[in-house]
Amino acid sequence: MKKTATEVEQESSRAEYWAIAPSGETYAVEIMDGKVTGVCGALHYTEVTRANLEDGNFEYTDEDVAWIQDQEHHIIDPNIEYPVIQDDGALTQKVVLELSEALDPNHQGECWPDPIAWDGRSLQEQAEALLVLADAELESITLPDSDVQARLRAATEAVRAVLGVRL
Repeated sequence: MKKTATEVEQESSRAEYWAIAPSGETYAVEIMDGKVTGVCGALHYTEVTRANLEDGNFEYTDEDVAWIQDQEHHIIDPNIEYPVIQDDGALTQKVVLELSEALDPNHQGECWPDPIAWDGRSLQEQAEALLVLADAELESITLPDSDVQARLRAATEAVRAVLGVRL
């Protein structure tokens, strides 16, 4: 039986998730006949799923494609289930994630990919590590307060208050 043009096109096209070095940002990459033809990202870890990969709803520009071709990367398996961190009493994922988001609102940090999703440490260990980063960030700020700084201060105080009760 002869294949239709659509079936042939689907065979030569595939999509993959790539983690870009050194930032660790994740992109959905469309590949046609071995060449990158589409890019979508950077993605939040919740968007890296098999279903989203199969949907293939790519929005990209020629500059995006050229940029991704020049990056070092490794392929991410969307079927991997990353460790789920359980809430621990007053210390909840929501409180710690808010501090993570305040530090890196666009998930663009080169040294701190989203710790709640990826690393499997206890919530307390993650909170303590985030506080070190938050304190360093707050100490280095020399400009007047902004909404971003206020969010970071509030998130830092919330995590510190919960840890203070636990210590």
